[in-house]
Amino acid sequence: MNSPNMDHETGAATADQITRCFREIEATRMAGIPILNPALSVEVVGLREFCGEWLCILITPWFMNVMLLPAIDRAADPMPAATGTKQIVSLPAGRFEMICGFEPLLGHYRMCSLFSPVLEFADQASAVAAAEAALEELVASERDSCTEDDAEMAMIWRGERPERIQRSEAMTVGAEQPANDPEVIAPVTGRQPLSRRGLLFGTNEREKA
Repeated sequence: MNSPNMDHETGAATADQITRCFREIEATRMAGIPILNPALSVEVVGLREFCGEWLCILITPWFMNVMLLPAIDRAADPMPAATGTKQIVSLPAGRFEMICGFEPLLGHYRMCSLFSPVLEFADQASAVAAAEAALEELVASERDSCTEDDAEMAMIWRGERPERIQRSEAMTVGAEQPANDPEVIAPVTGRQPLSRRGLLFGTNEREKA
């Protein structure tokens, strides 16, 4: 699946860029914030190519998020959606609501929250283990999620919904899903459950209580 512009060297450089960006945020904007978990540090977990983008899970002392970044060869694409804009993104495990962001050191990206804050993790190793398991859950059912062509992906990054996605959304409106079916994954909004096996239910169940 890898392209010449998305090789191991490019991936390592991208992971380093993400890490440097969020370490600077930790040292500046997040300095002294009480929700920080001192046992955790900024780390990019499982960076890989997905449909011509970079997909990973980002661990910081204040959150653990799914992260998507445009590939380097999409730098000439029209400006992506504005910061704070929400988009529905299809991943093999289901459809997820992601928030668009921008950092001068990194560029445009999209994120979906898994844990925020991350005070339940005792150490970096346990956070990494949870991130790796969550990422495998996200991509375990990979099938036709990478069939979008370049024009469609450019539309998504501009915040536009291709006709194919609009048709799919219209078909699913009002559809009922069996609540107890372990193979059914509900669309994720913010910190709702991600995994059909309940990987991330700990935080989310406390929210519902």
